[in-house]
Parts: sequence; structure tokens; C-alpha cells
Amino acid sequence: MSAIALLLPLLTLGLPLLLACGWVLPARWHPWLHRLTALAPLPALLLALIAPADLSLMLPGVLFGGLWLLDSLARALLVATALLWLLAGLYALRYPLATDEKTPDDGGQPGGSARRFQVFWLLTLAGNLGLLVSRDIAGFYTCFALMTFAGYGLVVHTGRAAARTLPFHRQEAMPDKVVTRFAPSPTGYLHIGGARTALFNWLYARHTGGVMLLRIEDTDRERSTEGATAAILDGLKWLGLDWDGEPVSQFARAARHREVAEELVRTGRAYHCYATPAELEEMREKARAEGRPPRYDGRWRDRDPSEAPAGARPAIRIKAPQEGETLVRDRVQGDVRFPNKDLDDFIILRSDGNPTYMHAVVVDDHDMGVTHIIRGDDHLTNAARQTVIYEAMGWDVPVMAHIPLIHGPDGAKLSKRHGALGVEAYRAMGYLPEALRNYLARLGWSHGDDEVMSTEDMVRWFEIEDVNRGAARFDYAKLEALNGLYMRKSDDAALLDRFLATLPFIEERGAIPAEPTEQQKAMLLAALPGLKERAKTLVELADSAQYLFVSRPLALDEKAAQILDAEARGIIAALLPELEALTEWSAASTEAAVRAFAEKSGLKLGKVAQPLRAALTGRSTSPGVFDVIAVLGRDESLARLSDQIAG
Repeated sequence: MSAIALLLPLLTLGLPLLLACGWVLPARWHPWLHRLTALAPLPALLLALIAPADLSLMLPGVLFGGLWLLDSLARALLVATALLWLLAGLYALRYPLATDEKTPDDGGQPGGSARRFQVFWLLTLAGNLGLLVSRDIAGFYTCFALMTFAGYGLVVHTGRAAARTLPFHRQEAMPDKVVTRFAPSPTGYLHIGGARTALFNWLYARHTGGVMLLRIEDTDRERSTEGATAAILDGLKWLGLDWDGEPVSQFARAARHREVAEELVRTGRAYHCYATPAELEEMREKARAEGRPPRYDGRWRDRDPSEAPAGARPAIRIKAPQEGETLVRDRVQGDVRFPNKDLDDFIILRSDGNPTYMHAVVVDDHDMGVTHIIRGDDHLTNAARQTVIYEAMGWDVPVMAHIPLIHGPDGAKLSKRHGALGVEAYRAMGYLPEALRNYLARLGWSHGDDEVMSTEDMVRWFEIEDVNRGAARFDYAKLEALNGLYMRKSDDAALLDRFLATLPFIEERGAIPAEPTEQQKAMLLAALPGLKERAKTLVELADSAQYLFVSRPLALDEKAAQILDAEARGIIAALLPELEALTEWSAASTEAAVRAFAEKSGLKLGKVAQPLRAALTGRSTSPGVFDVIAVLGRDESLARLSDQIAG
């Protein structure tokens, strides 16, 4: 008997079992294991075709010899089964081995679920092949148990994650858990439109019991900065929009993007393009001259790379469909159809080896398991191009929802004069995060006539289908009114904490220090009931609270100076002994004393109260003057009045 005949029985069951054990090796071995896994049925096929008829007699008790019964029926079944497994494995090689877990250091190699899928695949194969050549009941049930166990793991334990990472299965059912993502570019601040996009993703994830992931799209290395990334993270935290897991850097996944691009070339879904910059410029000029949008003319779509100029570094272009249309099913915009003639063979990998945004986004969304993409409708055209990549890879397209952009009150594109500022600017302008969150939610989404919504209400009510198709209009007046409402509703202690946290970011703090003393905090807390009734923002509150922190003698503003004329100073001088005589110092007791003085002097209350306000605060407006007197306390109030009497 030949050595091959001796070896084949061992490899038939031994190779799948050995490869199953091999998946515990480090990730750098996984691409090779992936290829060998596809070839695991080959020894069984060769065994059935070339092994001698008396193999079972020639190998008693060794090399699985006690198992084999290779009669004509077993041989035929073995050929058919091995061929089917071999074809399935070879078909799988057309696709990259994807990941479903975060493995940032392994170049995009498979995560735990993908490894488990491969192991169960190999164990099922071994059990299936052994079942066909078993010569007795013990061998039959041993192989049947192995195939049953492994098959259960293949179908149940790997679940949807395996279906997402391997090409043998296409996910058609509704995902078990909604996964949204917010993917800002760290080239500037977190602008208000981006904040709303993050909010909608966060609300839908929390509404459905899913997760929201955060991906920093930092592939533009020239414009991306660590400072911008930090500002984005800080803005999200201030708004109260937490994310699940650690932020993912798109740039760190460049190796994975290149892997998928090269895989598309290998499978014939993309190609190397050697068009020079001069040729591309010529195409653009020709298109402009003919009055049509610039399109790549596909000159390298079907050319042999051997025709490329020496030393030229190619880009990789996707083979976009040239006929028919690409359909984007959108939860907000409805079905949107794009003629494929308008989708040219766009670049997915530049000649310098860096991926394009269009390509990187698709790979990242797939690998991160994103099920729902909620973003601005300026990405709607991108959705069609990205669908082309999804379909080329055989991946399921996530649910799309393209929300309308935010315009100014005049209907024009949102600019800085309308409110197109960074989230940090709104913090510096004194808005509460919960109020801004509420206002942003109402920009394009509604729940009946509800205007004021708690976070719990928004999570409970939010549905993508309730987002309007038309552009929302940003209105500072509505935001200020809503913020004022939230301030008045706030618990005083909670509002004080928010105010103190915001103080370092307010540029015009006046006399208020960035970190008030405990005594000053106590004064602020006592004054808050009166202060918050008049203020619509924390900046206005800070301005109204200046009287608590100014040093004596007070500087008077223009209106206060006009109020404190000679007559007014005389009134205060006459009132001062009445106040000094009080044994109890409170808003009620001082008000009673002032009213009694006004009545005795034949003056209206305002004739006395207005000079008092000007003398105590240096301004013509303030919280209730008797509340001011109570907060300042006896000594400070009397001293300020004495200063103004002295002139």
C-alpha cells in the first residue's frame, strides 16, 4: 500500500480537528488558517477517489482504521459530501475574514465569534465525514454526537455575529440589538448640527435598548487635531450624551480598509487605476466643456495592469454598476433611486495607500456591527455609493435614516449669525445642557404638541419615522425662552452647581471669580430664587448677581447715577436710622420698615425703593430690593447705603 493511502485516512479526520485547534494561535496566523479551512475536505475527496477497496482491512486499529468502511455507497457519499464542503469553503475565500469584536492591534483579523464559527465549522465537517465511513454503531454515534454538538454551536452559539463575519450567511432578519454610531470628523468643534445628529442616534439607541458607538473619523491627517477630538468628546459629555465602549479611531483601522480594497480587486469587484493627474484633469475639462458633471471614464476598468506605465502607483476604484439604478431605502426620506450612470467608478483606495472616506465608512460600519445609520441628508448621495461597496462585499446594508439639515430663521443655510457655533459656545453663552438637548430634539422631530420634554420622555417617545423631511429652523429666541423655563424649574442647589461649573467658561464674569468662596456660594444660593426669575441664561444670571461680589464703594451705572440724585440721597439718609434700628434683619422686616417710612414721609413706595436698589446694587434693575437687602445682610447693606449718602 502506498504512503498516500496510509496518510489519507489520517488527514480526512485529522486535518479538520488539527485546524480547529489551530484557531487558538495568534491573529497573525488567522489568514492562513482561513485558507486551509477551506481546503479541509480535500483529503476526504482524495480518499474516496484513490484509496484501495480493501482499506478497512489493511488498517486495523491504526490511523482511525477501526472506523473505516469504505464500500461503494460510502465512497459515493464521501465524494458528494466532500465536494459540497470544498465548494462552500472555496466560495468563502472570495470574501475577507471580517471581525465582530474590537481587535485594534491585529490588523482587522477576526474576533471571538469569527474564531468560534471557524472551529464549529471544522468540527461539523469532521463529524459529517466520519459519519459516512463508520463501520460500527460506536463509530457512528461518536461522529453523530460530534456533528450534532458542533452543528448546534455553528447555528446557535455564533448566531448573528457569525453570519455577519462569514460570507456563507446573509443576515436578512431584524438584528437582535440596534447599534447606532456617531462619527464626527475632528477637524473643528462639535457644531450644533453634529450635536443634534449625535442626540438622534443616542435617543434611538436608548429607545430600542441598543447601543450607540463613537467613531472619530480622523483619516484627514492634515486637518484632524487632538484638540478637536478632545473638544468633541467634552461637548458630548457636557450634553449628557454618553456612548458605549471606547471611541474608535478610523485612522487606526487603515490596514483593515486596505485589506478589503485589495480583496475587492481579487474578486473582480474593483480594479487598479493608473490614470495620471493630467488625464484626470483632461476628463474634468472635457466634462465642463460639455456641460455635464465630471465623471471618471473607466479607462482602466478592463485594461490589463501590464499596460501600466513603469513605476506608476495605482489607485483602486470600485466597479460601479453601469446600468439600472441603486435604491436607498431611507426611514426618513423614503425610497430614493439613483441612476447608476451617475455613479462612476469612484476611488476607494488612493495611490498612496490611504482609503477614501467613502470606503472607510463602509468597512468600519460593517465591522462595528452598525445596524442603523442616522446622519444628515447631505450624506444621501454618499449612501448610494456606499451601497455599491456593501453589495460588492456581499454585506447587508444598514438601515438608513437621513435627517434634514438645520437652517436659520430666515430659511437660509445655517451660519454663525444663525447659531452655527460649537457646543462649547452654547455652554459659554449660559445655556443648560438639558435645555439645549430639549431644543435640539425639537429641531426636526416632534411628539404631538409637546415642547418641553424630559430626557426620559424623549427616550420613550423617539421614533425615526417621526423626523420631518423638511429643514428645521434654528431660533435663538425660542432657545432662550426654553432655557429660562428650565432655569426657573431647576432646584436651587442643582442650578448653583451648574452655574459654578459654567463660570470658568463665561468670558464676561465681571466681579465674580471663577471659583467663589464658600461664603460667596452661600450668598449665591440665597439669592438664586430672585435671580433665576429674571434670567434666561446663566450669563444673564451672572450679570444680575454682580451686586453680590462688587467692592465698596459701588460704581454706579448710568441709570443708577441718574436715580441717585440729591433728593434720592436725602431720602436714603432719612431712611437709614429706621433700618439701623431694626432688631430683626430679613426681607419682611426691612420691607415693613421701608413701607412705614414711605407712608410717614408721604412718599410712594417706588420713590424709596428705586434709590435703595441703585444704592445697594449700583444698577437700576435687580431682583426684589428687599430680597437683595436680605441676601447682602445687615452690615453690608447699611455700609453700602452709608457710602452713597456720603456721595
